[in-house]
Amino acid sequence: MKIFFVRIMLVAGFAFLFHSAGAQGFKPREYRALSRLGIEVVPGQNDTPQSIRSLQDILKKERQAKVSKTIGIVFSVFSAASLGFGTSLLLANKGNGSDSDVMVGSIGTIMLVSGGIYAGVAVPLLIHAKKKKKQRDRMVRSFKAVH
Repeated sequence: MKIFFVRIMLVAGFAFLFHSAGAQGFKPREYRALSRLGIEVVPGQNDTPQSIRSLQDILKKERQAKVSKTIGIVFSVFSAASLGFGTSLLLANKGNGSDSDVMVGSIGTIMLVSGGIYAGVAVPLLIHAKKKKKQRDRMVRSFKAVH
């Protein structure tokens, strides 16, 4: 009896999952995002599955571009801070060979290297964001041409 109940719950869970994924309505913030992109969507007007799928794809590209850009900016800030702090530590190092000077020089070098690594992560993320934005803009233009 327990196995039967578990199976029913799994089937109901999957049905609910796919039902919510195929829901035709958009959330208010999604309407605002589409409006910001120049697409005015009136509930009940664009109810064809193709137009709904196109709008969902546009919103997906918008989210991907925003997430990549945000993370890229965060890594860029970390990179700039790390490079600046590492450089200042290396410039402040007196170089007389004492243990504290060796430690400061090592920390400065580590900061410079980590800043370079952060920059190496940030650049591809920002390029990815730009690519997704171009794809989104292309999709918006084609949607406007059809509708």
